[in-house]
Amino acid sequence: MSDSKEVEFVLKVMANKQNNKLLFLEAGTDFTDVLFSFLTLPLGTIVRVLNQHYGDEKAPPIIGSLTSLYNGVADLDSDNFLSEGCKAMLLSPRSSSEYERRQLKIDINGTFQPAKYFCCEDVNCVHYRHVNISMHYDAPVCRCGKSLKRELVIRDSSGNIDDDDGGGGGGGGGGGGGGGIFTIKRASFLMSGDMQVVPNVAGSVIKTLGNLGITDAEGAEPRNSTCRLNYEKEATRKSKKMVLNVMLQKSSNKLLFAQSEQDFIDFLFGLLVIPLGGVAFLLGGNTSLTKLDNLYRSVADINGDKYLINADTKNRLMNPKIPYGYMSKTPIFPLSEQTAPRLYYFSRQGPTMYMVSDDLTVTPFTMTSTLSMLNKLKIPYSDVKEVKVLVGLQEALSILKASLTSTCALTNGLNINPIVKKQPKKERS
Repeated sequence: MSDSKEVEFVLKVMANKQNNKLLFLEAGTDFTDVLFSFLTLPLGTIVRVLNQHYGDEKAPPIIGSLTSLYNGVADLDSDNFLSEGCKAMLLSPRSSSEYERRQLKIDINGTFQPAKYFCCEDVNCVHYRHVNISMHYDAPVCRCGKSLKRELVIRDSSGNIDDDDGGGGGGGGGGGGGGGIFTIKRASFLMSGDMQVVPNVAGSVIKTLGNLGITDAEGAEPRNSTCRLNYEKEATRKSKKMVLNVMLQKSSNKLLFAQSEQDFIDFLFGLLVIPLGGVAFLLGGNTSLTKLDNLYRSVADINGDKYLINADTKNRLMNPKIPYGYMSKTPIFPLSEQTAPRLYYFSRQGPTMYMVSDDLTVTPFTMTSTLSMLNKLKIPYSDVKEVKVLVGLQEALSILKASLTSTCALTNGLNINPIVKKQPKKERS
């Protein structure tokens, strides 16, 4: 469990004597559970933890465009959100496996704070437990017009909720029947330096090393297995389209910034609440982050009936649900939410326009800020053109993938050049 005490893990390490390169290590359930728990961490949590860890002493590592997206949300005035609490949900997103995570020997997310939920103060309200449950006390009022002030608490690890009886936060979670958190107790696993994990079982040493991608004494080689999506065609066909106005420099076709309305901003903010396992699921185990892909595929390859605590564990790691209240009103990704009424929380509803930079920094759109940006870039207004881009599921997936590794997530995610060629030419008057 996470606290201030120092935690130690006993690991057996096999390294190459000549170059001191790690070949593999042998670990038990406690360490493996921590490793697998990374798949349940929301992207926003990872940025937050890195920012807190490095503090002011040293600049934290930049994670593609996610760092600037997160920092942009932090800098946005709270008036851009339904409430201050809604902004906090993005800056400190919860995991749907919180109750499992708090039983880990170490949880990088920090001290566990039980989730609180608020419903209409009127116990006879017709909307009670159906449409209006909030995660924050300062949320908008119920549909009946009364305040959402009556507290509900989590009752068990499956996420059921009950009226607050004054007894405080909810129940436990994790494995049952002598199990670990995600893996069974007393199991042993082998892990390569590039995050490939296999059960440590009796049998051929050569075969086991081969499963880790270790072909000789020089170290590890990545496997070429892939995870295939089964939702892609159907989800793409039903996917809604968002309209994005993209400003380009005429002389170079360089993307300068984009203008968008509510739906695209909700999509961008929603990236911060997606767990790593959900990212890998959406991208079919091909995130371009080798170690994440290897860890994800390792979970996929493990015999869940034999090495995981129950039949649902593999799915919770490979396709983790989004916590209550964290889904936008019109989600574009085929992710599922924990079963409970949701609060549509991202930005304020209305005709507000936003400006999105190439690294996904979001700011309110004003003519003054637009002209100031162009002046800062030393680009004359005559060298700027606007193109309309439709963003559906495939484009959203591309932006998600680009955001992990690139500070030009819009350029790389939208593949601007082919889009520009498709734009109809204006007729001369």
